Amino acid sequence: MDSDYSNLSELTKIVSYNISNTVSVLNMQMNEKEIDLSPEFQRQFVWDMKRASLFIDSLLIGLPVPSIILGKSKESEYFVVIDGQQRLKTIYYYLKGFFFQNNNESVFRLKNLEGRSWNNLTFEELEDVHKRRLRNAVISTTIIEDIDTRPDVVHDLFHRLNTGGMPLTDQEVRNCFYAGEFVHLLNDLNNDNQKWKILIGKPNGDKRLRDVEMLLRYFALLFNSENYTSPMRNFLSDFLGNHQNDKEFLRKITDIFNETVEIIYNEIGFNAFKKYNRINKSICDSLMVAVSKVIMNKGNFGNIRNNYLRLLEDDGYTLNIIERTSTDINVRSRLYLAEKYIAGEEK
Repeated sequence: MDSDYSNLSELTKIVSYNISNTVSVLNMQMNEKEIDLSPEFQRQFVWDMKRASLFIDSLLIGLPVPSIILGKSKESEYFVVIDGQQRLKTIYYYLKGFFFQNNNESVFRLKNLEGRSWNNLTFEELEDVHKRRLRNAVISTTIIEDIDTRPDVVHDLFHRLNTGGMPLTDQEVRNCFYAGEFVHLLNDLNNDNQKWKILIGKPNGDKRLRDVEMLLRYFALLFNSENYTSPMRNFLSDFLGNHQNDKEFLRKITDIFNETVEIIYNEIGFNAFKKYNRINKSICDSLMVAVSKVIMNKGNFGNIRNNYLRLLEDDGYTLNIIERTSTDINVRSRLYLAEKYIAGEEK
């Protein structure tokens, strides 16, 4: 069985240490962008104001709060957030005076803290003593050194160490660690193509980036399926890392994505990725790849909707999309069958 995790010898090479940072120091590092809070993260803040207010309340009272874990780049001396992004952003937003959620900005007033003198107050409205108390509050911070040299191990650490109330999804991890032009493009394509959002059942997007992961999965299988080995998580991470800032590759993928979505939406319909009335990621990846390959090979679709319906009736394909969907054989089998049917080659 393939393991998602790094081996023992790799993990024991990781160097880490603990320090105590004040809120003031952490806020300075965020303002100086030494701790990365890029726009990708900003769009994905998932705490509501009530939960964020409770965290600030804990700091003002002096209650213990969970530690923060940062990965340090040896090359740049910058940090990526392995665990604690929601807490850091809450601090950043409250001291700035605004609350940012679902692409909407509002004034950050502490709420639902009845009985506290700071209830309903912004940071600027706090008494001076409470401002100092908040700035001087201490948060334990673990620093993991030299994250540049072993990206696969660090990716493992994101999952092992992200143990808070809202663990990171795989794609949130990738956005943290592989930030670059490919991540920017994935987010832009996902946000800008309304037909894609309807096809995957996410007309308003997905806060946890599962829609972006489906897009990455399509590109990875379209351009690198011959090298696929499970687990899917590692395959996608490697592909994103290999093309992180690959300008030549990125220039060619926008048009093929948009054309593929247009054909599927117009010729098959908005339920194209559904099985048993639910979005099926395996139908999505195999159908998208099949249509794209016909386009790239300048082939003829014929009656694409009829071919699609015949594909869904194929027993082998059905097995590939509902059972053990990430095994090497099932991934390759469903891609092969989808391409044959969509190209009109399966009689």
